Amino acid sequence: MTNRISRLKTALFANTREISLERALLYTASHRQTEGEPVILRRAKATAYILEHVEISIRDEELIAGNRTVKPRAGIMSP
Repeated sequence: MTNRISRLKTALFANTREISLERALLYTASHRQTEGEPVILRRAKATAYILEHVEISIRDEELIAGNRTVKPRAGIMSP
């Protein structure tokens, strides 16, 4: 294991597991704005709203950036 990978692994496991509600809250906000529209459009608009408003995190030493949450060790709640 390289030094970089070892540091990333140590940093990851130093964090506690969490649940991120960000996507669920954004989805709900979009659905409130699109009441009365066809379901297929509401889903599409909710996806677009999430992609426009989700927080982005790029951590030090990452070669491939991106994760489902900004928290290093979190799962998502998604409708």
